[in-house]
Amino acid sequence: MKTYNKFLIFSLLILTFVFPSCKTDEPEVLLGTKGTVTDVDGNVYQTITIGTQTWMIENLRATRYLNGDSINRSYVGDTTFYIHPTDSLRSDTIHVNYNGGVFKLESKKDKAISLTYNVNTISVLTKGEIFTLKRNSRHLDVKKDLEFYKIVEGASCNYNQTTNNDSIVSFGRLYNYYAATDSRKIAPQSWHVPSKDDWLALVEYVKNHPGSSKYIAKALAGIEKWNGDTLEYSIGCDLSLNNSSGFTAMPTGRRRADGQFEGVGKLGQWWSSSNGNYTTSSWSFNLTYSYSDAIISVDDIRRCLSIRCVKD
Repeated sequence: MKTYNKFLIFSLLILTFVFPSCKTDEPEVLLGTKGTVTDVDGNVYQTITIGTQTWMIENLRATRYLNGDSINRSYVGDTTFYIHPTDSLRSDTIHVNYNGGVFKLESKKDKAISLTYNVNTISVLTKGEIFTLKRNSRHLDVKKDLEFYKIVEGASCNYNQTTNNDSIVSFGRLYNYYAATDSRKIAPQSWHVPSKDDWLALVEYVKNHPGSSKYIAKALAGIEKWNGDTLEYSIGCDLSLNNSSGFTAMPTGRRRADGQFEGVGKLGQWWSSSNGNYTTSSWSFNLTYSYSDAIISVDDIRRCLSIRCVKD
């Protein structure tokens, strides 16, 4: 009897080695000390430590900078300007500075000027006259696709202009590069928009510690919302194997410089604060549903991408 029991136990051990369970285990989360951080609007974000870095595991959805200024400026009330009677009024254009923004003024037959660029038109009939600018319209109208490429200051929006709060919480907001790098700072206190080196450090760590996800992109991507794909080890192939890092990247899509939205379900793009030697583009971090690798590339600074913050 004892001999039989020993044989049975030995046989079961052999079967365990030769025929492992076909059930797919959930991916092991690497290290991953978790916490929270709160932005200027009071939104609370989950965080996780990956290697030596601590990251948000949700996309930013703040609507204001740290000093309380709205990212999408709108004007309330009136402002008075004084135009000096100089020869500059005879030129085609002059400029008036206001709160860091520049308003373009075009001359009209040398006697009148009118204000342009998303602000109500006004007229000045006499040179040197004090006049009042009516600020009734929004300075940045992020809903107008055809005007979007003109924006050269911070702007943000929701994908497809959604007002659904669940969608905003899941995907966060989209921001142009001007907002991501504004001196008033968009990240919570003691956090920052990651530099190119921050992104490279994350990729290098996950490359060396991919966990059960096996590949960098899968280890960083979340387990839902991504489009399906048949390429082995791509993000979209068996979503249950994603996210061993706990980073939980979402396919939030982007807004192009012409104002059109694209890519939700297919791609996620996040700004870097580093623009290198580029004047019209900057580095961004990219994941695509049909790829197994992460990509760091340059992107048009007028586009709106997601933002993930990393702790100082």
